[in-house]
Amino acid sequence: MYFKSFKTIVEICVAIGLTLFVIALGTILMDIYNSKNIEMKNDYVIILGAGLQGNKPKDVLKYRLDKAIDYYKKYPNVIFIVSGGKGKDEIISESKAMKNYLISHSIPQNNIIEENKSTKTLENLIFSYNLIPPNIKNIGVISNDFHMYRIKFFANLLNYKLNPIYAKTPLKNKISLFTRETLAVIYYSLKNIFIKMP
Repeated sequence: MYFKSFKTIVEICVAIGLTLFVIALGTILMDIYNSKNIEMKNDYVIILGAGLQGNKPKDVLKYRLDKAIDYYKKYPNVIFIVSGGKGKDEIISESKAMKNYLISHSIPQNNIIEENKSTKTLENLIFSYNLIPPNIKNIGVISNDFHMYRIKFFANLLNYKLNPIYAKTPLKNKISLFTRETLAVIYYSLKNIFIKMP
């Protein structure tokens, strides 16, 4: 009797977990489908950091920076805020690597501001937003498409108006990154229900 009850509880928990996963993944994919081609002119654009290989951006971050380079070609007066601190396994800050990459691709140093303290997405947004003059209204944010729904979720909690600019996700990383991001969206959504964020 006890075993049957335990098995039922496990089956219910698994069913709830799978349902939440499917809903969260569907929400992320729908957001990408509906919004990835909408791009606005912005005065400032926050570029969120990601992992490095030595002092160079890994592919996920490189895709974000390449998107910024394309954006600069269309809007050469834009100011980029490169956001990311130094991880435990990194030899320089993500912001420094990002700045170096942009400069090496002909983005003027005067168009780049470093935010080098943040270690997670929520901090990226808060610390970067604080570097933007209060009179600036058109603010963009660049990240990979898998990541953008969570950025919008945090921006809404912070009452920030950010215009998303979607970079692609490297093909070889799609499954792992979308899986991890789906779990993160579930976690923060539930956390916000029971413990108001941020």
